[in-house]
Amino acid sequence: MPPLSSSRFLLVTTIAVSAILGFLGVLFLLASAMDPMRLWVGIILVGIALVLVAFASKSLVKPPSITVHWSPSGEMKLEELKCPNCSAPLQIENPSVTRIVCQYCGQVVEIVEEPMW
Repeated sequence: MPPLSSSRFLLVTTIAVSAILGFLGVLFLLASAMDPMRLWVGIILVGIALVLVAFASKSLVKPPSITVHWSPSGEMKLEELKCPNCSAPLQIENPSVTRIVCQYCGQVVEIVEEPMW
């Protein structure tokens, strides 16, 4: 059995406590014929159990997933990068790199993405 996360443990505990309180509340309501004070205790116990069930049911609801699609507003032009020292073309193998070393002169070139506006 996989270990319970803390939120899952809290949910299971809340449901178990509400079931026990609800059962005891119903017992007190049934026993209220003997003593009228048991009626109020039963109502309070059932009320607490209902509040706990409402709390637990809210935590079961998952928020909807949001998907965002982006498309550029203008034309995309491919721009060749050149070394500022020797004007040789720079080769980018990995688009996530921020620095490139020129293979001809050894100059380290930092790639900075600037907004178009």
